[in-house]
Amino acid sequence: MPDAHFLFKRNGSTLLLLAAVVGLLVAAIQTTQAQTFTVLYSFCSQANCADGASPTDALVEDGSGNLYGTAEYGGGGKVGTVFEFTTTGTFKVLHTFTGGADGQYPSGLVFDTKGNLYGTTLQGGTTNNGVVYEITSSGTEKVLYSFTGLNDGGYPAGPLVLDGAGNLYGVTSDGGPYECFEEYGCGTVFELSPSGVETTLWAFTGGADDGNPYAGVVRDAQGNLYGTTGQSGDFGPFPGTVFKLTPAGVETQLYSFTGEKDGSGPEAALLRDAAGNIYGTTYYGGVESCYDEMQNGCGVVFEITSKGKEKTVHRFTGKKPGGYPTTGVVEDAAGNLYGTTPYGGNNKACSNYTANGCGVIYEIQKVGGKEVVLYTFTGGADGKYPAGALLPDGKGNFYGTNTQGGAGLNGVLFKLVP
Repeated sequence: MPDAHFLFKRNGSTLLLLAAVVGLLVAAIQTTQAQTFTVLYSFCSQANCADGASPTDALVEDGSGNLYGTAEYGGGGKVGTVFEFTTTGTFKVLHTFTGGADGQYPSGLVFDTKGNLYGTTLQGGTTNNGVVYEITSSGTEKVLYSFTGLNDGGYPAGPLVLDGAGNLYGVTSDGGPYECFEEYGCGTVFELSPSGVETTLWAFTGGADDGNPYAGVVRDAQGNLYGTTGQSGDFGPFPGTVFKLTPAGVETQLYSFTGEKDGSGPEAALLRDAAGNIYGTTYYGGVESCYDEMQNGCGVVFEITSKGKEKTVHRFTGKKPGGYPTTGVVEDAAGNLYGTTPYGGNNKACSNYTANGCGVIYEIQKVGGKEVVLYTFTGGADGKYPAGALLPDGKGNFYGTNTQGGAGLNGVLFKLVP
């Protein structure tokens, strides 16, 4: 919720008049926010959470305006669902994962031109290392590939990207031929053909190229892939990188974070604009005076220009303006950036050892780089801890999900009209 502090040191009628005006302004701000934020659906509204619980990734939209997403838990197998929310307000489960060959713990979706959906699961499959799956336009789930956890990688993470020929591209956070943290692999970038042939395009070594990507890749018109590595996390020796992988298999580091004011630990998907500039977020780094006692800073929004220059667009404080972003940003026609943080807002209902608050929706203005908090979650019916990137609808509205809270206490699907 937008916040304003007013300090008056004068007495008398002028003070009383100003106080009254301020009260009206604050009430107007609160009313405006209540009118523009809408809970579309609360998860675990069905018996035994058959509809799903804890939606954690970005939504996608079809040509008719229907919304699609994944819930990490819930469903008959209690390991996730794929759902549809129509323009008429109807909620429908398209697939319930069993935790067996079809996978468990699904993540982000992508559409093809025929209306089929594609996604990954973190685990499950033939060796419990995750799968790539398809949900056909008729609602049938099909496993396209099951990872082995060996050279092909394991634990796919982040949304997939689709090219014009129907090939899918993504990352695995673990697996591959190289070892990170003594027992786990460093992750891979992979391609999956329409016939189900998997090709490892790059295997991270844990050296200069870092390792353990968590957020998928984006693709340009020339077929180059861009992503992040986040080996640092809480344990690794590196604060993470932004990388580029060419169609010829040449991997280069566009930027290596220092772990200080420029950020540390990128965990979210990137945004690449029409001019070739790349935007993203880091979970740590930035402002030193932050709630977290173990790391430096509450995260940043960064830009890598088309010429390879890094710029810190915004540093979060972890307080009322939010902190620790786990999602990337989206852009409007004017170049303003929008995103969410799972913490911050200073709401005591969600206090913990890292930061007070249930999370916020924010805007970073193109001119001047000012952050504007568009909405502060209360942890009640509106939910708390947003984890999926916002989805713009082209009309200035945004859709998103919270992992907890709501009427069913297991997350909500929401709409925000700024």
